[in-house]
Amino acid sequence: LEDLVNFLFRSLMTFSYNLSYLIGLLILQDNRLLLQFLLNFFFYFLSKLV
Repeated sequence: LEDLVNFLFRSLMTFSYNLSYLIGLLILQDNRLLLQFLLNFFFYFLSKLV
């Protein structure tokens, strides 16, 4: 159970960090970096599902 809680907490922290990073990119409006980030996030998400 503790492992599960740690995993969920770590995932949440990673997600909130990624979200703040994404918002920062949106503010900067660097579309190339934004696209690269979204692709990386998408593949990261897929790897978690498999």
